[in-house]
Amino acid sequence: FMAWCEAAPCTEGFRATCPAVGRGLDKGQRNGVPVIPFPREFCASVRQLNQAGCLCDENIMDVPQAERLSQSASLVATMCGFRNELEECG
Repeated sequence: FMAWCEAAPCTEGFRATCPAVGRGLDKGQRNGVPVIPFPREFCASVRQLNQAGCLCDENIMDVPQAERLSQSASLVATMCGFRNELEECG
């Protein structure tokens, strides 16, 4: 995640917080299994990535776990309470 976050064009505005975003994303799963309900830190990280358009970044699919996050963005956004803010890819 860190290599992608430090290089992706969409993260330019928050690169200094890439480690915190990565830690937040990690809190959304334990041993590969989603933690439900999603922790606040996980939702905050996903929301930040969404607001920057990163969930639509073509290279995010190369990041472990991020491919699944990108594919389930609608469900995650709904469960985190920001479905109406979800950026559409395409």
